[in-house]
Amino acid sequence: MMGRAFRAPKLEDLEGWKAAELLFLAGYRFWSSSGKLPITRREALDFIANNLKKPDGERLSQRIRATY
Repeated sequence: MMGRAFRAPKLEDLEGWKAAELLFLAGYRFWSSSGKLPITRREALDFIANNLKKPDGERLSQRIRATY
């Protein structure tokens, strides 16, 4: 189940398929409220790093590192 907003990349678009795979493996699903979605591997990695929910402890440690 990819989500209703998933649009498969063209068959030859390997970058697009890799981005979709990375997002899927990270637990992201394509819903209509998703907004602009990454279309390359690099964009997908950045999106995952910046947007997906992280454990509370990891978010706290990132805030502490950013402060000091």
